[in-house]
Amino acid sequence: MAPKPKSAAQQKTKSAASAEPSALSAKASKGTKKGKAREGAGDPAPPRSAPHTASSAAIPTTSEGVREMWPHVTLSEGTMNEHAPVFTPDAKYFFAIHGPSVMVYSSATGHIVSTLSAKTSSPSSSTANQNPGHTKPVTGVNIHPSNPLQLITASLDGSIKIWDYIDAVLLATISVHRPITSMCIDTSAPDSVFVSTLGKPDKSAPGKEKRSSVFRVPLRGSETPVRVCQTQPVIALGASPSGKWLVVATFTKIYVCALTSTAVANPHKYSAPHAIACFAFHPSEDYFATGSVEGEIDLWYCLTSTGQLPARTQTTMLHWHSHRVSALAFTPNGAYLLSGGEESVLVIWQMSANTKDFVPRIGAPIVSIAVTPAAGTDSMNEGYLLALADGSLVVVDAASHKIRQEVPRLKLAPKHLRPPTEQPIPLAVHEASGTIILPSSHPSAIQFYDPVASRLVSELEITPSNRISRAQDIQSEPVRVSHAVTCPSGRWLATVDGRADSIGAIYLKIWEWNGRSWTLNTRVDRPHGSGKVQSLAFKPTGTSVDSWQLVTVGEDSNVKTWRAKSVGGGPKTKAELFWLNRSTFGWRAMQPRLVTWARDGSLFAVAFDRTVVLFDPDSNTVLQTLSCPEVAKISLLAFLGASGQHLVVSSASDLAVWDLVTAKVKWHHHNAVNALENIISHPSKDSFIVLERRQRSTQIDLVEYGSASAQPVRRHTTSQNIRSSTFFSLSASLGDFTLLNITRDWAIILLGDGAARFEDAHAKRSNVIMDDDSGTRRTLLQDLFGGSAVLSDAFRGVASPSASATHSAAKAVALRELELPAYEQPPLPKLFDGLLGRIVGKRPFEVPPIQDDRMDVDEVVPALDAVARLPESIAEGPEIRQDELDALTELFRQSFTSPTPAALPSAHTNGNGVHHKPSAGSSKANGVSHPTAVKLPQKKPSSSPAPASVDIEMAETDSPPAVGKKRKKSRV
Repeated sequence: MAPKPKSAAQQKTKSAASAEPSALSAKASKGTKKGKAREGAGDPAPPRSAPHTASSAAIPTTSEGVREMWPHVTLSEGTMNEHAPVFTPDAKYFFAIHGPSVMVYSSATGHIVSTLSAKTSSPSSSTANQNPGHTKPVTGVNIHPSNPLQLITASLDGSIKIWDYIDAVLLATISVHRPITSMCIDTSAPDSVFVSTLGKPDKSAPGKEKRSSVFRVPLRGSETPVRVCQTQPVIALGASPSGKWLVVATFTKIYVCALTSTAVANPHKYSAPHAIACFAFHPSEDYFATGSVEGEIDLWYCLTSTGQLPARTQTTMLHWHSHRVSALAFTPNGAYLLSGGEESVLVIWQMSANTKDFVPRIGAPIVSIAVTPAAGTDSMNEGYLLALADGSLVVVDAASHKIRQEVPRLKLAPKHLRPPTEQPIPLAVHEASGTIILPSSHPSAIQFYDPVASRLVSELEITPSNRISRAQDIQSEPVRVSHAVTCPSGRWLATVDGRADSIGAIYLKIWEWNGRSWTLNTRVDRPHGSGKVQSLAFKPTGTSVDSWQLVTVGEDSNVKTWRAKSVGGGPKTKAELFWLNRSTFGWRAMQPRLVTWARDGSLFAVAFDRTVVLFDPDSNTVLQTLSCPEVAKISLLAFLGASGQHLVVSSASDLAVWDLVTAKVKWHHHNAVNALENIISHPSKDSFIVLERRQRSTQIDLVEYGSASAQPVRRHTTSQNIRSSTFFSLSASLGDFTLLNITRDWAIILLGDGAARFEDAHAKRSNVIMDDDSGTRRTLLQDLFGGSAVLSDAFRGVASPSASATHSAAKAVALRELELPAYEQPPLPKLFDGLLGRIVGKRPFEVPPIQDDRMDVDEVVPALDAVARLPESIAEGPEIRQDELDALTELFRQSFTSPTPAALPSAHTNGNGVHHKPSAGSSKANGVSHPTAVKLPQKKPSSSPAPASVDIEMAETDSPPAVGKKRKKSRV
């Protein structure tokens, strides 16, 4: 069929178009006949595609050929690790598990300072290649009991590794050859640990549960692990602080073993009154606590001082939680027990008074609890580090029971809040801020994450919602964000949210970026009536009010265009900017499915059931209709390259590329093996990647095609079960194709050419822990004795850039402590010295000028022309400047190099036979020589202010004091 004739306006556009292939070239294929383009049923029937020489039978399917595994980097795991973070003894850092890696966080800033993984173990040492990092998720982390600068990790890969976490160097690997599920330190033998491993399945009973084995593993020497006992699958295990007992907690039973440094006794088994979910040992007494799946907490008193275990044990039950108790922890002094669970409430139990306090509205269900070590902080800074189910970390102040710090981490949605697989999820890249847009922990919010800095930048709540715990087993349907797209300039963000169980409760919201945060600019209720919004896209070349444009398609069979409008504005007033509906139109009463723009913004394409229609964005006229009978029920649509000459369309099994200049199908490919799930086009070249899901498998094949031929350029595969993908465009140096993906397990991964380089850049950026004060690498000397004062900024006379901020923060904390109740405040001396010192701050030290004025004294003193006591600030720290050294040098020069007074020529003997050489002016009283007051020479007073007077105790002589006369002090 002949192409549709063009109007006069389209003829002008054609003559002004460039001769190079572009998206505007599609308009040139419309012919030269005059006429007016019409909408609706009056449009001509779409042209049929001509037969292509490359048939689908001649094209190899993705099941043939060689596929290589495409590298990937995991930005976030799909679930939060249930192991509690572990603090260093000085509480400056803590360790959190991240899949097969361990992240080292700074307690002060909450930022990642180092990573312990397979990548960080290979830069320099030759032993690193022989002992790579963990290859499977880490299940246990502990500080080495004999060396506080080393970390012990255990993993499902069956190995225990010892790290130097300061330098991020792997020191040793101990193989257990079985997957390790948990680990604890052996308190009876500091150079060994206890681990629980998964047993092999029983082939004779396929439905029977696997049993676990507990081993004692030596950390030194060539000793082999010794099996302690075999139990049900282990929930947790721990050794008592006294080193006498090992307790293994399973789902329904407790196993208790007596410990010595050389042997472990046979376990004694107790039945649990409630199904066990978590476990914690008291830090100083021999009893422990378990939390149940029903919400009860049981205190077990079966550990006796005599070493004999009773046949039956006594337990005490604490009950407040209505759901599973996921975390338990005792404070270092053992006075309080902390518990948390699905209610998002931290419960603080006072053990002696049998009372409890609450910290509500934590933000997400609590997964684990870690308490700041007592040796690393004082009572004023003690805190509780909570790991939440959404992946975030928060610190609760132990004194005020309020959240004082949030560690920025990528947040995860719980399984019951994740949308079904067939529903869309928000996934985009915001290049202006260097962040990626992802679903947040609640379906009504989105989050902005910086993958380069590995930190959460912000969270945007699209619709305010109450985040409450479930009532029994009933989950309420939340408001969900289904779409999020940004304009190329980064100024605008469009979102669509609604509730699935409410008809018509759908909202289109347009947000404006001011360089720091997002603000809501326009909200449109029910943009497509009671129908859902199927797709939306911004105009790629929009840079001003007149060129900003948004297109949406919905279930009401309409295509709507939206534009920005500016109202008002003057010399003293700011113009009001908002968005409104520009036009609404349809095409043959058919329901549109997808919309996409050409790279140059000259036209946009709307996909219907079997047809793609190209529209002019200014007049909404139909420029061209494209139809390929082989591609039925179009589900994917994308322009190729910067020119936009080619358009790729796809269904679940067919793929076709159109040439818009010739209005013909360039090639077609039928895939009878795999299902086509997504198309990702490259922004600058005519190529694209198709994600194909294998039948009855979670593996995804990624096949790259070019616009010229149906022959694949290359093939890759991945074991990641990808759910949604987009092109990752934050760094041009990351390779040709790098995809940002969300898996069906809700993990965030980077996949493609730049994934390996991205991971290497992270490994090289921060492997060594840096000193917080100087920004230099920490050394063993600094960890043992603290930082150097001589090399500090204060000694060099350079003010630290964060000094004022640190003092302001300390002052704010101090003022908050004054608001505490009287019974929680420290004693008055400590309050005055410590608290007031933090409010006022240290006075800058200035050396007072040394005066040469001398005073008459009534006794002979050594020839000290100037004596002064150094201020207390010098005694507090070695802050010494050059002017101080000059003053001290002059002081000693005057004290020890000046000539002594002349002695008398003859000596006298007292009654005791002791010889004295009295100096001039000496006198005798009762036959004993005594010095008399000597008037020292006076100097003219200097113009500088006199220093403060200091009392100097005179040196005693071996002669007795004069009768009736007290020894005096001189005033200098």
